[in-house]
Amino acid sequence: MDKRIPLNPGSTIKISNETYKIVKLISRGGTSLIYEAERSYCGADACISSSINKKVLLKELAPLTINFERNSAGEISFYNSEAEELRRLFENEINNLAIIQSKNYSINRIPDMDAYGEYNNTTYIAMNYIKGSVLSDYLKERSLRFNEISSIFLQIIEIVIFLHSTNQAYCHLDLKPSNFIIDQTGVVFLFDFGSSLIEEEKWVKNYTEDYSAPEVIYNMMDYVDQRADIYSLGAILYELVTGERPSMDKFLLCEDNYYQYEPESDYDFNFLLSKMLTEDVKARFNSVSEIKQRLD
Repeated sequence: MDKRIPLNPGSTIKISNETYKIVKLISRGGTSLIYEAERSYCGADACISSSINKKVLLKELAPLTINFERNSAGEISFYNSEAEELRRLFENEINNLAIIQSKNYSINRIPDMDAYGEYNNTTYIAMNYIKGSVLSDYLKERSLRFNEISSIFLQIIEIVIFLHSTNQAYCHLDLKPSNFIIDQTGVVFLFDFGSSLIEEEKWVKNYTEDYSAPEVIYNMMDYVDQRADIYSLGAILYELVTGERPSMDKFLLCEDNYYQYEPESDYDFNFLLSKMLTEDVKARFNSVSEIKQRLD
């Protein structure tokens, strides 16, 4: 059970000489709480509350697996040395966002970083605001038709193709629906980069068991490359198609028949899933572009 206490609406924090006011909690990730917040424009005496205040997504390091307390001022006290490892996770995300943004000429599906820094004895990242639903929540609320599945998945693919193009060694390593936001027009954005690997020594070992590739979960770094992200994309596609949470045990037992294909659904995704969710890294698609070509 998630017992984390979030910041209250109206609470303020200060990072990078900017003041942010919490509007509401949006979602709870494994290592963070994500809020809608406003950057307040401050004069000499006080912060100005006005309609020009900038909305942001504010990500707070608040790990589910580590015990901590929050006092009335919002300050967190950690009771586990692993908190320092998770601080590195946030530093990793900040570094990765900076590198990605410097090359983000062609795709606008990754929110720009507004600010980052330490406050309340923890770490925060502020990013441009995206009005919409976390994809994991969006999927719980509806059953998707073929055209919706294709639209969402193709957008996710385009984002990952861009990320992989920034560096041959780039791997995200924790792609999952709770790291995407879908806005009110159906446009998909990726907003979490904490586990990303650009250079091997910079990877902070964080993953999500049902979505991460076996070689990532079992720390088989000699086998980890961009095809690890292809496995995660397969797990996301499985959830889009079936409405069920993925599971490595399910995939091992299904013998490439991941769901019961109905002709009226226009497309049998079983072949794609079989080439993405195999444990054998060499048997997967070699690149995300190959998946896009198959769908096209």
